[in-house]
Amino acid sequence: MDYEDTESKIKIVDNSSNNSIGFMPLWNHTTLHLVIDTDNGTVFDDNASPLTSGTTYNVTLSGSAKDLDGKTIGSDVVKYITP
Repeated sequence: MDYEDTESKIKIVDNSSNNSIGFMPLWNHTTLHLVIDTDNGTVFDDNASPLTSGTTYNVTLSGSAKDLDGKTIGSDVVKYITP
């Protein structure tokens, strides 16, 4: 995948409020990990819980995300998570 393009095509949304959730992309070779970061790294509390338990979040990768050859993945990939 084209790292920069892929990162720009990801959205995490709180389904109950429709608010966007911040994240930090972390690549390990070709695997992308999303670290939830609702405060943009401004609060340093090891006990903080950025996602509310019982709330459903929608994680979407747009179908227009490109690989290194410029080809798109074609259709959106949508996952729902509830911590």
